[in-house]
Amino acid sequence: MAAPKISWCSSWPTLAVQAGRRLRLALPRLFFTIPYFLLVAWFHVVEVYYRHFSTTGPLLFIYNCARVLFIFYLFWMVETVGLALLRAVASKALAEIGHSSV
Repeated sequence: MAAPKISWCSSWPTLAVQAGRRLRLALPRLFFTIPYFLLVAWFHVVEVYYRHFSTTGPLLFIYNCARVLFIFYLFWMVETVGLALLRAVASKALAEIGHSSV
C-alpha cells in the first residue's frame, strides 16, 4: 500500500495558521521592545550630559521624560529576569504550597 501523497498546496492552510500564530506572539513583543531600542538610540544621539549639559528648555523636558520611560523599561528587565529565575529555581516548591501564578 502506497503512502498518500501530500502536496505543497494541501499543507498551505496549516502553514498559514502556524505563521499567523507566530505573528500574534511576536507582535506584542515587537511593540514593547522597538520603543526601547529607539529610546536607547535617542540617548546615544542626543548625549545631554556631554553636548547639552547647561541648556534649558524643551530638550531637557524631553530628556527627563525619556529617563522616566527608561526607568519603566529597566524595571521590566529586572522583573523579567527575576521571574524567570524564580520559575527555574522554585517552581516545584511553589507548586507544592499551591501557588500557580509562577
